[in-house]
Amino acid sequence: MVDNITLAECNLLPKGIGSKSNSVVTNLLEELVKEREAKEKVEAENDALKAENAKLTAALLAEQNASVDWEDEKICFQTIAAALGNFYAMHPPLLPNPSGDGLKFYRKRVLSSGSEGTSIENIENGTMEAEFEEELLLEAENAWAQREWSIQHVLFPSLRLFFKPPTSMATNGTFVQVASLEMLYRIFERC
Repeated sequence: MVDNITLAECNLLPKGIGSKSNSVVTNLLEELVKEREAKEKVEAENDALKAENAKLTAALLAEQNASVDWEDEKICFQTIAAALGNFYAMHPPLLPNPSGDGLKFYRKRVLSSGSEGTSIENIENGTMEAEFEEELLLEAENAWAQREWSIQHVLFPSLRLFFKPPTSMATNGTFVQVASLEMLYRIFERC
């Protein structure tokens, strides 16, 4: 909150006009302070992203240094392409998928008698209570939901727009035609 003392120090306090103009100036200054704080927050987030990108770039360079064969030109290009592909690949989250069988990894390890235990026999015999680590489960669900969203809204539309496979992929079985639009029109034309 900007007070009259701050305004007077900056020579922004109108003299002799009235308190209405003072409140307008105060509101404008408060908005400026809020905008500055928002800008500083965005800059801090950008700095964090820059640091993360620097770590990823260092990891890419380290992988290229270790795995690229720099002697043979053809192998060099292949290994660089493989390293770049691995760098930009959508890796699955580290936490197991909580749907289906993956849910068992999020159960608390507490025996029904009340004492803690992690023995395999107790888990297999069903003497474990079905309580889940809620925070970990929520984190895993969020990570997997983000992955599914990225696949659905980023990867598939990009493939649809930009992926132009060579004709050899159509003949060697990489891509198989599931349906033909012309044949579907012929079939449903009779109906």
